[in-house]
Amino acid sequence: MKRNFLVFSLAMLLPCIGLIAAPAHSAEPEKTKLTYLEPGRYLIKLPVILASAAGYFSEEGLDVDVRIAPGQRVYEALLAGDADLIAVSYGSMMKINQQGKAVDSVANITRNCLFHLVAQPGIKSLRDLKGKRIGVPKVGEEVTAVIRAALKRQGMDPDMDVKWVSVGIEGTMVAAMKRGDIDAVGAVGEWRDHLMRAVPGTHVLIDYSNANDLERYLGATTYPLAHVQMTEEFIDGHPETVQRVVNAIMKSLQFINSHTPAECIDVVK
Repeated sequence: MKRNFLVFSLAMLLPCIGLIAAPAHSAEPEKTKLTYLEPGRYLIKLPVILASAAGYFSEEGLDVDVRIAPGQRVYEALLAGDADLIAVSYGSMMKINQQGKAVDSVANITRNCLFHLVAQPGIKSLRDLKGKRIGVPKVGEEVTAVIRAALKRQGMDPDMDVKWVSVGIEGTMVAAMKRGDIDAVGAVGEWRDHLMRAVPGTHVLIDYSNANDLERYLGATTYPLAHVQMTEEFIDGHPETVQRVVNAIMKSLQFINSHTPAECIDVVK
């Protein structure tokens, strides 16, 4: 049975900061010591990391152990009961659900899609990518899907007109662009800026966080990327614990919306 929890996204918080209060606790949390895993330390996961660093989980009576785990290991840990919550993209959750695994989102922690298609200097448009190589973290995953959609909307065949190359993320992605192994790459979050600093002349071909690009290349008006996720079994068995997790994240989102980026980073250093 699914339950309704007080869930706020960054976009929902913006117009009503100062008007939202966390609900009063009506019961003790069923579990107080939790493990949170994420596949890497990225800015899009800041609301969860800040909730821990600022003591918001503690205020809710929770002791959350924050750990880093590579890639799909987070789902393996979640489904095995070695982790209680993770923060991963909604697309990843849908893929897991399609495999018959019962995982749900309890909080949306980003307002926009933070994917970017970054191209080498000679690539000026999507059509210039015909016959070229596009790097993605892993072929077939969510970044691939949004770029494929953009190519289709430009009248291209994503299976025949380009070659897909798995390049990982972070340093391996940057290295592939530096060597010229790929002509464009799907970069996530802050790695767009790291890449453009490391490889002079590279530029953003599509910015999926931009409303105009999102509608033009994906046909969408919103794309909240990262979500805090738990198994349905945990949600059903620990309703008060889940509500307190969401309360802490709500406080974190309120802090982020009322402070400068530098002030937020200072909290999590």
